[in-house]
Amino acid sequence: MPAVDPDICLRTADGVVFRYRVAALIVRDRRVLLAGNAKNAYLYSVGGGVQLFETAEQALRRELLEETGWNLEPGPLVVIHENFFVEDAGERWHELAFYYRVNVPDDFEPRGSSVTMDGVPERLRWVDLDDLPGLRAYPTWLADVVPHSDNATPDQGVRHIVTIEDAAGTAASGSAS
Repeated sequence: MPAVDPDICLRTADGVVFRYRVAALIVRDRRVLLAGNAKNAYLYSVGGGVQLFETAEQALRRELLEETGWNLEPGPLVVIHENFFVEDAGERWHELAFYYRVNVPDDFEPRGSSVTMDGVPERLRWVDLDDLPGLRAYPTWLADVVPHSDNATPDQGVRHIVTIEDAAGTAASGSAS
């Protein structure tokens, strides 16, 4: 029997990809930590796929260790994101992602060495919050949500954001709650 990728990522008969993902909102000194790679011309949140029989928080701990090289604890859940988009190659995606606020120690500097789902090496970089609107960074609501996630506590509730992007890359986001 061939090896099965443990990440919850499924492809339908008509080629639509569904993925269950977790991500970290890591903010320090008005900068957010984002990932990128040589294959894709955009930045994205630190995180990755949830594996079968893994909770979202377990998945985020694993992803944070892989990507940053640090054992970090997820903070409060800040956003549930339903994301419908078309990848650069034309592939349609339906992604369900949980975004957690993650605090880091003062001496934190990423030292991980992770790869994308396709095996492409990733690099992490700090991006100034004021620069986010001018960058191709996903999710598109980062510039609006990240500045307000710094002091998020569980009693403040969780935002539910739905983003629907068409084939031209035009996104329409809305907050469901």
